This record gives sequence, structure tokens and C-alpha cells, in this order.
Amino acid sequence: MSKLEYVTIVGLLAWAVVATAFAINYYLAYQSVSHVCQELSAELSRLTVYANLLIDFGNGTCLWYNDTPVPMGSTLLNLTLAVAEVEYSTYGPYLDFPDVEAVFVDAINGVSGNETHAWFWWRWNVQNRTWVFGEVGCNHPSVAVRNGSTFAWAFRPFSTWPPPPPGT
Repeated sequence: MSKLEYVTIVGLLAWAVVATAFAINYYLAYQSVSHVCQELSAELSRLTVYANLLIDFGNGTCLWYNDTPVPMGSTLLNLTLAVAEVEYSTYGPYLDFPDVEAVFVDAINGVSGNETHAWFWWRWNVQNRTWVFGEVGCNHPSVAVRNGSTFAWAFRPFSTWPPPPPGT
């Protein structure tokens, strides 16, 4: 065997050992990261709820956002912010929750309230199969999003009270 052949064989063996070591290291690192990702994903799913949201623009355009993920403890405001561009005003704390600033939604996806119309929200009552008009602000703690809950925003006139529910 010539010196060149010997050096080539030793070089190839060294390369094979180093490449194998890198492959094993990569595989072990991948397994570790994969395990951590699976644990984090499981934890995240325990801390996430999925809800449905209807946005009724009052002109025949209705957009549904089904199975929208939001963190556990979210309110309707958080759900709406997850799917739409929202402009809102705060107007002081709730009497029953003085640490929470009450919110009034001024606009959704560029459609703003005016002298005759505003954004109103409803919650779907599964038992009665009806929309229930929202009686408090959309970020009130009682308006917590639960798994499978359904909410709606509708752009409606003030001329009738209560305003007609979404989809009408």
C-alpha cells in the first residue's frame, strides 16, 4: 500500500468518525429539543381556549372566525383583538373590578361608530339557541372566553333598543 493510499484511508476513517460523532450529537440534540417542544406544546394547549367570533358589519357582510385560540383567562376584547383590527377607548374602572379599565369599542376593521350606529356584542346561548345581548363591557371579567364559546359583534343603529342581534 502506498503512502498516498494509506493517508487517504486514514483521512476517510477520520472523516467518518467525525461525521458520525456530529450526526450522533445532532440526533441527541434534536431528540432533546423535540421532547421540550412536545412538553411546551402540551402545556400551551392546557393554557389555551378556542372560541368562535362573528363580526357582522350591518351591511350583509358577516365574517366568522371559528376555533380561534386565545390564552385562558381572555375576554371578548382579547378574542376580538386576535382576529381583527380594533380601536377602543377606556373610560374608567368597573365598579365591581376597580383594577380593570372599562373599554368601549370604537371601530372594528376600520368601521367606526358614529352618531347613529355603534358596535354591540352578543354571546350565543347554546341551551336556548339564541343570542344574548352583552350587558357589560367586552373586557369585563364576566365576559371570559371559554372553550367552544361563541360571541358576536354587530354594527347596529341606536334607533331600536335593544339593537337587533347579529345576522338579522
